[in-house]
Amino acid sequence: MANLSAAQHYRQTTIGQTLIDTLDGLVQEHRLEPQLYSAVLRHFDRIIADVFRENVRLQRKQMKFKARCQTYRFFDDRWFWLLTRASLKTDGGRRFESEHVKVYAVAADPKNTADSEEETKLHRKGQEKKKARRSKAELR
Repeated sequence: MANLSAAQHYRQTTIGQTLIDTLDGLVQEHRLEPQLYSAVLRHFDRIIADVFRENVRLQRKQMKFKARCQTYRFFDDRWFWLLTRASLKTDGGRRFESEHVKVYAVAADPKNTADSEEETKLHRKGQEKKKARRSKAELR
């Protein structure tokens, strides 16, 4: 798993696992060549990443949550959190409660983030304001 690209992490979703299981069955039945198997998975990786990158409705979705963090890990630009007693709220106002939630996230590539320059500028302005406040506090 450590050597997967950012696009390949979608293989671990339900649809990705189902595709892999189906392709494995076809290869075992000699109805699909192994080269085509690899080509289909590469195509899946590219298309699923493009869909999430280009679909504005999906990019704008936000969710707020409160929970107790049981475990967290960061490895190979990927985050994993195991949360308990979670309360989730979507930007549409829907609320969900769950005893256990697993979150798996991949760090976004700044080149693919539409607002990355604007976010960087806002972050820098925020850092400058913090420095100014600290300087004022030190002068007192």
